[in-house]
Amino acid sequence: MHAAILNNNVEAFSLLLMAGGLNLELKDSNGLTVLWLALSSEAFDLEDGDSYARRLVAHGSSPNTVVNDDGNVSVSQPNNSGQFHNSFT
Repeated sequence: MHAAILNNNVEAFSLLLMAGGLNLELKDSNGLTVLWLALSSEAFDLEDGDSYARRLVAHGSSPNTVVNDDGNVSVSQPNNSGQFHNSFT
């Protein structure tokens, strides 16, 4: 799932998400969850109902998962413009 987001591979992302049974809180070697990567990806748009982040949250990914030793959570991740996201509604 991490690779699908990093490579902006929407088809692979969709297939993995629809297959189910994935641990959406699994962290990569840098301690980042898929939601963290989705929030920082250029494909993320808060208004886009089909964004990686919205789809992950809709499938159970927690925006409150601590992603590093500093206690940062996914919703603390800034997007490419430096703005912080704090809502999925």
